[in-house]
Amino acid sequence: MLLNRYLNISKIYSKTNLEEDELIKKINDTIEKQTKIEVTSKLDTDSLSKATFYYNFVTYSMLARKCLYYMFNFI
Repeated sequence: MLLNRYLNISKIYSKTNLEEDELIKKINDTIEKQTKIEVTSKLDTDSLSKATFYYNFVTYSMLARKCLYYMFNFI
């Protein structure tokens, strides 16, 4: 994983026209940086699943309504 990270960072920095020594220093500086991430928000999954259900199926009712509208207007 560290090798992949090193190679990805080197690919980004290689697009700049830096000398080899400076390029290696910048890559190593970037790899040494670490960030602590803490997730503090909690989602109410019950209400979220209700909203997901609604938005997944509301399009079908809208489509059916539109189809019925066109069917009865062309008759």
